[in-house]
Amino acid sequence: IIAESVHDKSQDLDRAQEIFSGLPLKWTRGYNLTKDKEVLIPFDWFFTINEFNGSSAGNCTEEAILQGLSEVVERHVSSLISRNKLKVPHIDLGSTNDSVALELIRKYNRAGIRLYASDFSLDIGIATVAVLAYDPSTCPEKSEIVWTAGTTPAPQKALIRALTEVAQLAGDFNTGSCYEPSGLPKFKDLPEADFVMHSDKNVDISSLPDLSNDNIRVEVENCITALSKSGMEVIVVDVTHKKLKIPAFYTIMPGAHFRERAAGKGRIQA
Repeated sequence: IIAESVHDKSQDLDRAQEIFSGLPLKWTRGYNLTKDKEVLIPFDWFFTINEFNGSSAGNCTEEAILQGLSEVVERHVSSLISRNKLKVPHIDLGSTNDSVALELIRKYNRAGIRLYASDFSLDIGIATVAVLAYDPSTCPEKSEIVWTAGTTPAPQKALIRALTEVAQLAGDFNTGSCYEPSGLPKFKDLPEADFVMHSDKNVDISSLPDLSNDNIRVEVENCITALSKSGMEVIVVDVTHKKLKIPAFYTIMPGAHFRERAAGKGRIQA
């Protein structure tokens, strides 16, 4: 999993393991949900790569794990698409029938904000929706191009998550403030965002993978199964505070990309 974490496909893993074994690392107990067994994890190695990516809390264990897992998947597909400028399908916003999503879209339309929704699910098997938004009346003088994404087992919920995060990052599109990008980079101008704004294919929101269930535990299990088909394992570390007792976890998926942090160098470097 160490080699996978930096996408090392070289043939000198034995030499790398010899070097790695001499590194002073902090090990902690984790649980491999894919293989259903307890494992030891060099926590500081993965935290150096992923930092805050995968940290989550929830009202119950299942909710916390699903949140962290979804975030890692979101950053993974976002990194692949943005770095390689992949052409992905546009999502027809008129195809949604979720009342919350429809109201959010109406609010943006009333404010004159232009929206471009994209299917970022790739071949992972979990719905990820990205939304690019900008205000033509204030951009770029007083506002920025916002590009963000949301991942959940339910496609409509993923769309809602992306739409609400646009507002979270952009504010009112009229303050002159600058947002800090997280999963996706920030475009300087519209020509740079051209590959996102123009797509050769349009799809309905219903065409995205739907792993939703009324039972969150089943949703977690569905996601783990989907990821295993892509050769990705899910490892969680329980970081719940003993006094707070609010379920909290750090989710690790060796090999998942996270912007430039997990790009890898082709081989493990000491």
